[in-house]
Amino acid sequence: MRVHRSWVPMWTALVAVAALPATLVVGLAAPAQAVITLTANVAFSPAAVNVSGLKAVATTATVSVVDGLSRLGLWDVAVMLESSDPSLTDPPIQATDLTPNAGNNATTGTWTTRFGVGARANGTWTARVALFNGTLDEVNESDPTSFDEAVTSTPTPLVVVGSALPKLTMGIKPSPLPTTGGYAVQGRAVRVDNGVPLIGARVRVTVITERLSCEDFSVEDANGLTDSNGFYKVTTNLPQPLRFVEHCARIYARLPTGEYVPVVTKYLFVVGQPSLGLVVPAAAVKAGRLVEFTGNIAPAARCTIRLQRWVSGSWATVQKVTSRLSGRFTFSTIPRQPGTNLYRSFSEPCYDHGFTLLFNSSSPRKVRVVP
Repeated sequence: MRVHRSWVPMWTALVAVAALPATLVVGLAAPAQAVITLTANVAFSPAAVNVSGLKAVATTATVSVVDGLSRLGLWDVAVMLESSDPSLTDPPIQATDLTPNAGNNATTGTWTTRFGVGARANGTWTARVALFNGTLDEVNESDPTSFDEAVTSTPTPLVVVGSALPKLTMGIKPSPLPTTGGYAVQGRAVRVDNGVPLIGARVRVTVITERLSCEDFSVEDANGLTDSNGFYKVTTNLPQPLRFVEHCARIYARLPTGEYVPVVTKYLFVVGQPSLGLVVPAAAVKAGRLVEFTGNIAPAARCTIRLQRWVSGSWATVQKVTSRLSGRFTFSTIPRQPGTNLYRSFSEPCYDHGFTLLFNSSSPRKVRVVP
């Protein structure tokens, strides 16, 4: 199930989305009056969970909804878990479809969902319920007509007592990322309290793109298990030159029903290293004459590029320019030192379209300057 990432700060965790009959309400606007029209009640079974290490406990949530605007059956229903403790950053839920119970109608209905609770959900959780008009991918947080939050009550919160909490680390090698080609995502799974390695943990790594989120895969395709020291290593390839890429690593536990649920999630944002070129005007140029150097940075970005010359054992900047949107850049300079000169292009760290590029340099180019 796809989850639009803009919703993550708004609610701690998306628990479930119920795909109701596909009929859409066209042009339906949120009610202008302040009258409460949407209420919900959420009950957990069991409401108290004790779980340790990499295990998970199957839990059921029952959601009862009353809608005075009779939209049940037209909109989608979602239930989220949240905690008042800001340190609880690992949601205890795997997103699954809610199952509507018999007897539902346009104004009242009850749905159930099953999910797995891991040790890192240690704490107290309450629920929030909302109706969505359309799919979560299409929801705009600033558009009040696309969702309607219910006044939700959770008579008995979900209380999780977790022990031997697992921890996951993740890194990239080589770093920074190459422009193209293979690289490794690797890390270790250990216990938080004593650092003891977690052996045989099922780890899945996802490279998140516009069309792929952390939830968009089958755990049967898991990349592998941690070894006797808790280490894992996954080799992947970049589909194209990237400025920036986000990775998600998860450890999964298996419920008695055979379902796999995430018990540890780790995100890693990685900046990429651009490729940089420089074309010299000719093998030989005349001293005192204006010459042009051209080059290209990929992926295309507007960055500060330096033309540098090797002088007395170090690179000295001759000129600075800003690359065009296409990634192309041009230097104009007048060589005055006869003999063989070494030039290179050098990109400063820059930010473009919300992405990050690290510094890089082109290979040195020889230019013979004649009197």
